Amino acid sequence: MIHCRPSDGSDNAWKDCLGLIRDGWAPKGFGGILHCFTGNWPQAKQALDMGFMISFAGNITFPKAQQIRDAALEVPLDRVLIETDSPYLAPVPHRGKRNEPGFVKETARKLGDLRGLSADEIGERTSRNFYEFFKLTEMVESKVTAPDPGSSVSLSNRFHCFRKIRNVCPRILSTWSAKSIWTRSAMPSSRR
Repeated sequence: MIHCRPSDGSDNAWKDCLGLIRDGWAPKGFGGILHCFTGNWPQAKQALDMGFMISFAGNITFPKAQQIRDAALEVPLDRVLIETDSPYLAPVPHRGKRNEPGFVKETARKLGDLRGLSADEIGERTSRNFYEFFKLTEMVESKVTAPDPGSSVSLSNRFHCFRKIRNVCPRILSTWSAKSIWTRSAMPSSRR
C-alpha cells in the first residue's frame, strides 16, 4: 500500500514513486494499492499497468480536486477501491472535521455521481474488488450482495467477516470498502 503525496505544483514525487515501483516492485508481479490517490489519469494508468489498484478517499469531493475526479472516471471500476484515510481528509460535507469510517459513504456517493451509479452500487463493486484483491474470494458471493432492509442476519454476517479480516490483516482497514464500513458503523459500539 503506497501513499504518494507530492508537494503543491510538483510531480517529482509521482515520477520517483512510479519509477521505484516500476524498477523494484512491478517485476515481482505482486501488484499493490495506491492509497489515497492524489494524482492524475496518466499516473493512475502507469500504476494500473503495473498491477495496482487505485483507492480514492474523501479528497475526491474537494472542489479543487478535479484531476482526481478525472482519473476516477478513467480507472476501470474493477480496479477501484474507496477509503476514508481516517482521521484525515474528511469529505465534503464534513470537511474540516475529524474523518470517520462512516464518512466513506460520501466518497462512494461522489464516485457514483461521477460514474452514473448509486453509492450502493459503488459500495458493492468496491467491496468485491477488496475481497478479490486480498484473495478473499470465498467470501465474495456471501458477503458482498446487498442486505435485505432490516436483515440483521446479513449485517451480522458482514460484521463477522469484518472482524475476521481485522484480526488477520489489521493494516488493510484503511482501504476497507464502503459496504463493510457501513456495516461496521451500523453495529452498536459494544459489538465493534
